[in-house]
Amino acid sequence: KASSNEGDLILDPFCGCGTTIEAGLKLGRQVIGIDVSMFSLDVINTVRFKRRYPSLPIKGFGDSLKPVEPVETQQPKTPQFPNDFKPATLGEDSDVIYQLDDVFHTDFEAFSCLVQKEPYRFQDWTVQQVQMIPNSKKSRDGGIDGAGSLVNASEDYYESFALAQVKSNSRNWRADVERFCYTLDNENAACGVFITLNPIGTRSPAHKIADEFGNITVDNATYPRLQLWSVKEFYEIGTRPNLPPMVDPYKD
Repeated sequence: KASSNEGDLILDPFCGCGTTIEAGLKLGRQVIGIDVSMFSLDVINTVRFKRRYPSLPIKGFGDSLKPVEPVETQQPKTPQFPNDFKPATLGEDSDVIYQLDDVFHTDFEAFSCLVQKEPYRFQDWTVQQVQMIPNSKKSRDGGIDGAGSLVNASEDYYESFALAQVKSNSRNWRADVERFCYTLDNENAACGVFITLNPIGTRSPAHKIADEFGNITVDNATYPRLQLWSVKEFYEIGTRPNLPPMVDPYKD
């Protein structure tokens, strides 16, 4: 109010979580916000603007924001997560832990640069895309990069949680997947997702290991107990892991 009039253009070149942007819209200004973090731009649209203002187009990463209708689910009992898993909470590592409402960027090359520059952000962001909570422990984490709670328990007497492990690259996918299988069995997890940046080659024995790990049954539906999933697969053909219904960790 002190430095602009209604209809003026407001530019915030380091817009962060969008306080200035929202104030500008509230007071009838035009607004442009810039931030180095793709997470900040997403959270402004999907959290700060939700049910208040229309989403603004994001230039450089593509206009990929899509509204997601809330799904009513029954709150399950809180699962007993493994000892090596310490859930990251809202407010902890605040530049990373956001509810993104299934937003994916259309620019895979730009996103893949994140892996080299900030591997832990890549790890946390990808975990969130399968509705799990990132592990705030970044070392000695027992091979657990994320965990999530199933809405309904498996009928196979496993614990009612799923685990995720993230690897951007590896010299031995077979060994990595075998170790993750051991982690799932050791923790009696219902299921797990092994997440990579690029797809694991079809000739790798890692696929056979995942197939032979079996299935689980939840609400009379069958799901693979272990799935291999890459971010690039989503960009190219839109696939997501076939997981049982998961509790939204940031809403429920």
